[in-house]
Amino acid sequence: MRSPIFVPYLMCLIWRASTIIVAPDKSLAAWNILMHVKFFLIFAWASSHITDRRSIFLTLGCLLFDLILQGGLNVTSYFIKGAVSVFGIIKYDWQRIAGENIFRATGTIGPHNVQCHFYEMVMPMAMILLYFSKNVWVRMLSLVGIVLSLAGTVFTFSRGGWLSVTLSMAVVTLLLYRRRLISTTVLALVILGVAFASAGFLLGPSNVIAKRITDSPAAATTSRWHMLGVGVRMITAHPVMGVGANNAAEQLDQYFPNGVPRECWYEVEVRLFEHKKFIIPIHNKYLMTAAELGIFGLTLYIYFLYRYLRTSVQCMRCRHEWVAALGTWFLASNVGLFTHNMLSEFSYGTILEFFYMLPGVLSGIWQWGIDEGAIVPRGAQAKVLTLPPAASVAPVPEAVPA
Repeated sequence: MRSPIFVPYLMCLIWRASTIIVAPDKSLAAWNILMHVKFFLIFAWASSHITDRRSIFLTLGCLLFDLILQGGLNVTSYFIKGAVSVFGIIKYDWQRIAGENIFRATGTIGPHNVQCHFYEMVMPMAMILLYFSKNVWVRMLSLVGIVLSLAGTVFTFSRGGWLSVTLSMAVVTLLLYRRRLISTTVLALVILGVAFASAGFLLGPSNVIAKRITDSPAAATTSRWHMLGVGVRMITAHPVMGVGANNAAEQLDQYFPNGVPRECWYEVEVRLFEHKKFIIPIHNKYLMTAAELGIFGLTLYIYFLYRYLRTSVQCMRCRHEWVAALGTWFLASNVGLFTHNMLSEFSYGTILEFFYMLPGVLSGIWQWGIDEGAIVPRGAQAKVLTLPPAASVAPVPEAVPA
């Protein structure tokens, strides 16, 4: 496989599998390893089958449909204050914010924070289709998807999601402006529109969003700081291979020097009318990776993300219009995703399947750029058209004047 992301991903998977040696609960580690093998197979299939114009644009169409679906579910569930079931699959949550019960909208992807992970990865793609597609219907659907998913992001009340989606959309907008696809007037209108909308949300009569930002429950903030400290203590105790894949949650209570604080517990209904208490996870993907896989495992994961980002930039800088446009999408989505990883554990199964599929799609786009001659792989030489040498002809002697 010629994908530049294949080897870094395979190295991450092999190291994750090796940590079963040190895992206290080997069944949890084995389940997690099998799950990541499935993710790897999804990545390998995508990178080997989504390699031409038809398959790539079919994938973009499916993603655009899902963006509209999730945004519509989020907006609908928020306004009816209840679950909108699609084949029985949806999650929803009420949360008390600043003395008010707030409904946090979700969809079929997962809980509210997970929905924002999806939006930060797909919304930049809709922006690309809006400005690059020649089909009027595709552009209209892209605009609908952007509007619905922006509203859905707001109604999740995820502060990390607000930040990451804002970053990814800001990056793709600035890159389109840099390519002169967005005029200065349009950019100024977008900035003013965002400013007025933000002021309306923050200063409006209900101002729930302002309360979500400023009046966050003290327990939520304190518990996250506690869990960051727990992650650091885990890494200090197990710097080489960590506590084993998928074992951090089971070992958390052992790393509280004075017992688990009350604010670090949350309650989940595991069966009908049967509740169980759990310790909240470490809300930092990089810290969680180092705690479970060790410092070397974190290094491999960061190298995988680096190759993912580098391939995006390589596609963005090529001469092919669509390959460059889709590289812009991946660069913007990576900025939002890598930022959100610092504020979330990013371990929900559905979104992980989607996350590991996207590098496979990018690998296919990269291969498409190579086939079109727009990308030159490292170590290869660009094809240069050379003319055959001219046939040697003996010079004709000049005529001597009489």
